[in-house]
Amino acid sequence: MILNINAIKTGIFLMNFQYLDHISPKSRQGLIFPRKTGKMRGLYDGRLWPNATDKRDHSMSEIPALFKDANELLSDDGFATSNVWYHGTSSALWTSIKENGINRSGDRDLNKKVKNTMATIGNSYTESVQPVFLTQSKELAYLWAEKTVARRQVRFEGEEMPIVVKITLGDDLNEKVKPDVGAAAMLMVESENYLDQLAMIYKENGSTLPTIDPMKADRLDYLTKLGMAYLNTNVPAECLELVAE
Repeated sequence: MILNINAIKTGIFLMNFQYLDHISPKSRQGLIFPRKTGKMRGLYDGRLWPNATDKRDHSMSEIPALFKDANELLSDDGFATSNVWYHGTSSALWTSIKENGINRSGDRDLNKKVKNTMATIGNSYTESVQPVFLTQSKELAYLWAEKTVARRQVRFEGEEMPIVVKITLGDDLNEKVKPDVGAAAMLMVESENYLDQLAMIYKENGSTLPTIDPMKADRLDYLTKLGMAYLNTNVPAECLELVAE
């Protein structure tokens, strides 16, 4: 049986629900079904949330003061942008990143683990080329870094920590940064706690997270209101700096 996974927009994946009835109970153990619904959440990819086997509680994050910058960026127009961006990831990946840059396709080691798991349970997994996900805020990047660590903890041993990488782009690359409209999928699934965390950041800074209708939203809303962007090319190592005290 082939598990049909469709890429939506910029690399966000959702599973076709009609295939779930054909997956054995054992194969479905890694999936989460919200109470009172038949919808599934928790697929693996560069943007979506961790799954049922996570070892950490992601209901709300305590963001270190080092990364608190929303008070400098947030206004009635949303998060301000410049040629400086941030990428949240795991400390386990930093050695490779600082040597090779941030490359598309995301966490190759994790993708390989997922592919092997799918093969073990008799399903196929086709890896797609994901863009490099960015945000204009260290604070938001830290939230995504936590999610990356949580996904990796399911499949890798060892201690990993969330880290934030500062990305300074020249004009040529900066012009290629796009709003991550693929986040529309996240807005349509009720269980994603990033929106709850984002709403708290707005509240802490005297604002309210605007309601965004994924069917009618302006493309820039995903960037300015949600702080979600992507770059569909590799980011050279010389553009990168680890955010540290």
